[in-house]
Amino acid sequence: AINKVITKNIRKPDKSAEFARTVAIHECGHVLAEVWFSQRFPVKVTNFSYGDAGGFTQPGGKNEGIITKEEYQAEVMGLLGGRAAEHVLCPAVSTGASEDLNRATRMIKRYFDTYHFEPYEVKELDQKVQDTLLKWCNECVEAFQDITLKNVLETMTSELCVKRVLYTKDIVALAGHLI
Repeated sequence: AINKVITKNIRKPDKSAEFARTVAIHECGHVLAEVWFSQRFPVKVTNFSYGDAGGFTQPGGKNEGIITKEEYQAEVMGLLGGRAAEHVLCPAVSTGASEDLNRATRMIKRYFDTYHFEPYEVKELDQKVQDTLLKWCNECVEAFQDITLKNVLETMTSELCVKRVLYTKDIVALAGHLI
């Protein structure tokens, strides 16, 4: 049922191998960011095209109730993982991260003006949000440039290109040693 809601259950015809690989890199970036920053394993990742999405990652267990500043930041990092992976493994970044970046920007704004995790000046909020987005994007890229994480990202991407869908057990086998 969750998959039907996420994907609207409209699977599009397969695209080129290059497109599928770019999507796999992006989606595996979400997976690796969730594993690395949240210490959780996603339920499923695919590079099949559904609806407007080239693929999707179904996150692992969500935090319920109150969450800490660090848990909140980790959720944002999960969104930024797709773009970070593209920076590390693709010759050029794609437009695939546009909605991820929009969601991350909205979450970072709430980080300051709703949850007050850090002090800020109201007149400087927009700049603070943009600076934080850039800072966290860079942190995610730097993490993925580490040879161990980069190797996991490359291996996971190759595996997703072959299998087209990876489940928690597959992700644990590929990245479980990182936790």
